[in-house]
Amino acid sequence: MKLLKGLGIALVLFYMVIFIGVNFVTVGVDNDNKVETTKETQRYELLDYKAELEDAEILGKFWNDKGYFIVVYNGTTKVPEILDVEFSEWKFMHTGELY
Repeated sequence: MKLLKGLGIALVLFYMVIFIGVNFVTVGVDNDNKVETTKETQRYELLDYKAELEDAEILGKFWNDKGYFIVVYNGTTKVPEILDVEFSEWKFMHTGELY
């Protein structure tokens, strides 16, 4: 019985050491890295990454079991459209080109 009581106390102490070690120990944590990451994030948010979309510009392409498709920007409706194309055309099309 004393063995089980000692094992229980040792287990509780072990869990306390692990809990304190995981939550409160800051050895090896680089605080300067967090500041640089914040500065880089703010720098990227300030940059303007807007693309000028042209009418009939290919925004992307994909294929599945139903066929080969391209995503084309429609300038009149200001909405991308998905068009079905043949494989012979699809393999030579690249994003950014005009359709």
